[in-house]
Amino acid sequence: MRINESVIKNMAKMASVTKYASSADFQGFVKTVAPWTGVLEKEYKPWLNNLTGIMSISNTIGNGELQRLAQLEIQTAKKLSTQLPVSTVITEASVHIAELNGLVSHINKEFHVADSPVSLILKNYQSVAERQYQEILRPEANVAARLAMLDAISGFVDRQVSWVSDYAERMPETQMPDKENIEEEDTYEKEMAEESVVTRIPQHIGYANRRNSEITPGEALEKSQLNRILEMGKRIVELVAQINEICCGCAKDLMFKPTSKSMMMGMRIGTSVCDGQEAFSIIIDNLYFLFYENLERIKAVVTDDEVRKNSLYSCIFAIKDFRTYYRHDFEHGKQNNIKKKSEDIRACFMKYCGKMPVKSKDYLKLQYNLYNDILSMEEGLIEIMEEA
Repeated sequence: MRINESVIKNMAKMASVTKYASSADFQGFVKTVAPWTGVLEKEYKPWLNNLTGIMSISNTIGNGELQRLAQLEIQTAKKLSTQLPVSTVITEASVHIAELNGLVSHINKEFHVADSPVSLILKNYQSVAERQYQEILRPEANVAARLAMLDAISGFVDRQVSWVSDYAERMPETQMPDKENIEEEDTYEKEMAEESVVTRIPQHIGYANRRNSEITPGEALEKSQLNRILEMGKRIVELVAQINEICCGCAKDLMFKPTSKSMMMGMRIGTSVCDGQEAFSIIIDNLYFLFYENLERIKAVVTDDEVRKNSLYSCIFAIKDFRTYYRHDFEHGKQNNIKKKSEDIRACFMKYCGKMPVKSKDYLKLQYNLYNDILSMEEGLIEIMEEA
């Protein structure tokens, strides 16, 4: 299935510089590039620090687990300072995490939740960073590769958290959620594993480098299917907002009502990659709420007959069939109905995956192709609404 061309054009740059970093915390940083070519990108990032700065600043960062991470950074900086100029800059994950913790805490507070979709991403970032520093401290470590991987991951995480923060800020004050609204949500997401896409990045980069030794970790991650899926998810959510803006301009009711539940689901769609049945079923829950439960509003724009006959809208019914498969016992009732539903569900899996998914790569393919169709459907809606 060909990826939607507009998705490629709208793919955001991964290593964005967070606008929330405090410049006072980084006075005296030397923004030189590490002596090995291609390891660090040349643009400045607030979480980069030189070796001297890390040895003198990191031990004041955080407490508990974050302090442990800072101590690993100090040890890393001391080791590297015996081999490289002290002006060499590397990722200082503890500073980065301390900054992002403030953003995530604000998001959680505003939405009255203990953990927003990026809470797990940040937690996993800390674990992965610790692992990279521990590997660098090994006698036979490939230091350049580890630092490059850490830098790629830091940019990736910054993109996820910054996007969610910006997304949350778009909600009007009159629509900010309250505790009661949040508690009404389905509880499927609570069953998710304790790992996010961040934990899979080192393995993915290692595999990409084995196929092409010339590609940098940052390039491998930016071009990866993992990143493409995430950017497609973000684009899906952004087009929902664009459709609502068109509705406002035409003085019509919003097609997608902005509620606390829809906001949280949008965050999940934009930050989750499915590598198994449970993760995919949870994404389907979110897509079902967003699109199928607003089907009547979509029909009001393009007519019932058009929605049912035009293949552009078939992804909405595929979402319904996937949810039936994962959340309902459809193997009861009349035999003909059971057979028809089973055939519909199998047809959906064949269309988007080519088979019933089993392996991680199958679920990635399934999510990728489904997202591609959703984006085409949204763009079709926008075109119709703008012409009207």
